[in-house]
Amino acid sequence: MNVQNIKDAFEHFSDVVVSDFDPFSDKRVLDLLLTELKKSEIYQKFF
Repeated sequence: MNVQNIKDAFEHFSDVVVSDFDPFSDKRVLDLLLTELKKSEIYQKFF
């Protein structure tokens, strides 16, 4: 799925402002942070 094409079409054919919210990028960042968290000593000790 081409997310950018969908965003561009939506912005072109509607009268609303398209935000920079990108859940796919946010998920990648959260996955990376979770991976780093799981490596931490505190996480391993208490979870």
